[in-house]
Amino acid sequence: MSCKKYLGINVYDAAQERLKRCFDNFDNVLVSFSCGKDSGVLLNLAYDYAKKTNQMDKLAMYYMDYEADYKETDDYAYRSFNENFKEIKRKYWLCLPISAQCSCSMSDKYWIPWDKDKKDIWVKNMPDSKYVINEDNVPWNFKKGSYGADVRKKFNKWFANQYGKTAVLVGIRADESLNRLSAITSQHRKYMFDGIRWSKKLADNCYSFYPIYDWRTEDIWIANARFGYDYNKAYDLMYQSGMPLSQMRIASPFHSSGQANLKFFRALSPDTWGKMVCRVNGANFMSIYGGTEATGYKNVTKPDGYTWKEYAEFLLGTLSDETRQRFIDSIDKIKNEFPDEVNTDDFRHYPNWKSICIAILKNDFTFQYMNASRSKKDTEKRKQAINRYKDIL
Repeated sequence: MSCKKYLGINVYDAAQERLKRCFDNFDNVLVSFSCGKDSGVLLNLAYDYAKKTNQMDKLAMYYMDYEADYKETDDYAYRSFNENFKEIKRKYWLCLPISAQCSCSMSDKYWIPWDKDKKDIWVKNMPDSKYVINEDNVPWNFKKGSYGADVRKKFNKWFANQYGKTAVLVGIRADESLNRLSAITSQHRKYMFDGIRWSKKLADNCYSFYPIYDWRTEDIWIANARFGYDYNKAYDLMYQSGMPLSQMRIASPFHSSGQANLKFFRALSPDTWGKMVCRVNGANFMSIYGGTEATGYKNVTKPDGYTWKEYAEFLLGTLSDETRQRFIDSIDKIKNEFPDEVNTDDFRHYPNWKSICIAILKNDFTFQYMNASRSKKDTEKRKQAINRYKDIL
């Protein structure tokens, strides 16, 4: 059964109505900009709406820089901050030493961009911009190594406390993954603003909204072409290399969801790639084997004589204590009362030991591969999980 309900209007008009609700009900509209295609279109839509309705004073934007990017991404960031959106007065370029997921290494679960202790091997220099917020001038309580999602939430709350009731616009689309579809359709009513399904409460005076959640990838590129929007030219290089539209993404390069595309840095941005190999342990291995059976892709098979559960236990036994424990914690979240294998082509969406083996091979300790989302309740159960499943092997 489909959870989709069609509105009878096109996605552009629907987005305009959603932007109106945000601008009408909030003192500020803060766009979360990633330099990707989706957030880029969303920022342009919000900018156009603010200009058309004489509400530029409400609009703000921020960008979290992960240090290791395509040169075209850096160029696009500079154009966006200094040329494309000059009329936006409140702009923030976050260059902070956060903990970003690292699926390249089986020993390090995170890597820390902008780590001062590793400044000599940074992939690029700190941006020379008046909009930069780094470890030296961060205006809220920040601790090095904080998880990236938590830092974004703290920034959003700081902004709302400074300037008033804030709508944070996020450019996620439901057709990208079941995780993102779930983020739109599975929110409890108490987390919403005024019953809006495409919103989530962050604080008493701060809500996140997803105005383009029902757009398709094709809609994004149609908007860029029809309205002449600027965009990240790294997408042109990806297209020229033969990458399908559905696989083009701009994100933290060492994240588990980008393993198969890491090799494109080597081809499309060789100067940056040389620095990335020195920066993060395992980057070169993942560029070679990402998207292959060795990292949980293609037709993964188990050794003869093993069940998938036994193979999962074997794989866990090859990991360091810390890495093993983070997988055990994730297994606890979905319990271990599931079959060895599910007889379906879409088996990864049904918890089973085969999909757990693949998640381990991907070094995907959050089980995003299986669309297992995290929650505050899950985090609170971590300590209990350590004791409950310490004897899993």
